[in-house]
Amino acid sequence: MVTLTKNSYYAPTVPSLSITDYLFSNQLFANDYEDAWKALDHNDRKKARELLLKAMNDPHTAVDAYLPIHICKAFKEKAGDG
Repeated sequence: MVTLTKNSYYAPTVPSLSITDYLFSNQLFANDYEDAWKALDHNDRKKARELLLKAMNDPHTAVDAYLPIHICKAFKEKAGDG
C-alpha cells in the first residue's frame, strides 16, 4: 500500500524498453514484410509479392507494404508479365 502525504503524488512505474531491446525483438520476430525485402534483395519478385500481400493483411505492416506491392506490380507490367 502506498501512503501519500500532503505534497506527494503516486506515479506508477512503467517498464521501459531500451533501443537494444526493440532492435533485438525485431530480429527475433521477423515478419512477412521484412522477409519480402529479403526476397527482393535476392531478386525473387514472385516470392516478395506473395509476402507483401500477406503483410498487407497484418495491421502492423499493412501501411508499409502498400507502396512496395505497387512497385512490384509496376515492374511486372514493365516486364510484360502482367
